[in-house]
Amino acid sequence: MNNVRPVAYAYLYVAPDADDDTSWRLEAELRRYADDQGFDLAGLFYEDITGCFASWEALRQELRQVNAHHVIVPSFST
Repeated sequence: MNNVRPVAYAYLYVAPDADDDTSWRLEAELRRYADDQGFDLAGLFYEDITGCFASWEALRQELRQVNAHHVIVPSFST
């Protein structure tokens, strides 16, 4: 039996003034979510500058390079 799980990546924005605990909590939640959905979380890509998409572009390149198709993007409602 093949138990290989598909990989997923995560992309999120973290406010520049967020403390380390917030970043660690978000990462832990994303890892837990990916696991619950049956994915191995292969990497996290963060933006911390509004309007900057350097990490998004790096994620796109990674997806193409490894032929991955799943990205987890958290939604935050206020």
